[in-house]
Amino acid sequence: MHRLAPVLLIGGALLFANGVYAPAAPIPAATPSAPDPALVQAAPIMADVSSQVDRLRQRRQATPEEPDLGRDPFRFGRPRPTEANTLPVPAAAPEPAAPVVTLPRFIAVVATETAQGTVRKAVLSQGDGVRIYAVGDTAGAFVITAIDASSVSLQDPGTSAVYRLTLR
Repeated sequence: MHRLAPVLLIGGALLFANGVYAPAAPIPAATPSAPDPALVQAAPIMADVSSQVDRLRQRRQATPEEPDLGRDPFRFGRPRPTEANTLPVPAAAPEPAAPVVTLPRFIAVVATETAQGTVRKAVLSQGDGVRIYAVGDTAGAFVITAIDASSVSLQDPGTSAVYRLTLR
């Protein structure tokens, strides 16, 4: 049994090599035969079909543009647009972008009891720094205008815009 497998493997390899490397037998030349009578009878029909196909191809290539019907069922009762109305409007120059305002972050309110009453100060952070501000102090580009128990009002002196920051 152990010798049968190598013998079959070598025999199969020899048969494969013989089929690959053997010269091909010449193919006999085809002898002209008489045309099939069914094809001869169908020749006029095939010629007619070919002429119809050619006519349809020409018709398909020469499709007319869709006519303007002069009506729009979705715009009932509205006047038709004229050429003057359909001209593109020149684009307006874009407005310069308003500068981005970076407000400080409102962290807390510090209240101190004095003889005159309660004095409040706001704790704001800008960037990496944290500072305490009173009413009238300047925090970056803003002036502190009012401080109450849960909010602070900042005014931009350049634009006179007032921003109100609340505790979260």
